Amino acid sequence: MGSHYGTKWLPITVVGAHYSDHMLEDLVTTLANAQAIRDPAARAQELTRIIRKLPEIGAAIREARAAAVRELRADGWSHQQVADLLGVHRNRAAQIAQGVAGGSRRRSHVDAEPDDGE
Repeated sequence: MGSHYGTKWLPITVVGAHYSDHMLEDLVTTLANAQAIRDPAARAQELTRIIRKLPEIGAAIREARAAAVRELRADGWSHQQVADLLGVHRNRAAQIAQGVAGGSRRRSHVDAEPDDGE
């Protein structure tokens, strides 16, 4: 099995925090700033802009994860080892490596955003 940092894989950190933590903090800050807009029309527009970017952001994250999983597989990691690392089933680890998006679960009508022509 290929390894990073000796015999055990360790997540890459930036000054004691995962890189993704900084990205998530930026997203949370963006949302908080949008929620702080006093004018409800401007606030709704900004929140809609954020919502419209989420699929693009999610796709980029999924592709980056798939590439990382393919690198692990090239380094000799089994699907089970990747699954254990990610906290998913080994079949899902294989799907991630192939770039198959998850999310086949149906959202409830409460969570689903109405089709307003976006």
